[in-house]
Amino acid sequence: MTHFIRGAVAVLFLTSLGVGCAGTKAAGRDIASEIPGVSHASDGLVQEASENRISVVGIKDQPGPISFQIGTDTRIEKDGQRVALSELKPGTPVRVTWSSSTGAEKAYRIQVLTGGEAAKVRSEAQERGYGGAGQQGQ
Repeated sequence: MTHFIRGAVAVLFLTSLGVGCAGTKAAGRDIASEIPGVSHASDGLVQEASENRISVVGIKDQPGPISFQIGTDTRIEKDGQRVALSELKPGTPVRVTWSSSTGAEKAYRIQVLTGGEAAKVRSEAQERGYGGAGQQGQ
């Protein structure tokens, strides 16, 4: 009986540690997303792009478009090659690497997604209500 009680206590203790770690990691991600200068990557569909700004919709856990500032140091790439800003047409699946800043978030790298990654981003955006015919993302 003593071994059973010790085993049960050990299981409860280890279970509580595991739950605590999961909560701590999630809280850490929430805090990190609000700290200026911390880098993030988000996938979505281009809503519109201009000379110094890109608006992206369909990003996970974001109810609307996110505006990213484009600077002279922002790299825009497709399949590992630099491309012009004009490649960023509405509905284009992208991955934006950015950091928090005052005003619009600062984009450091914008990757035009292709193949399976592009299909996955389009599908997820449609599930969130963006990208389909007659829906808010198009």
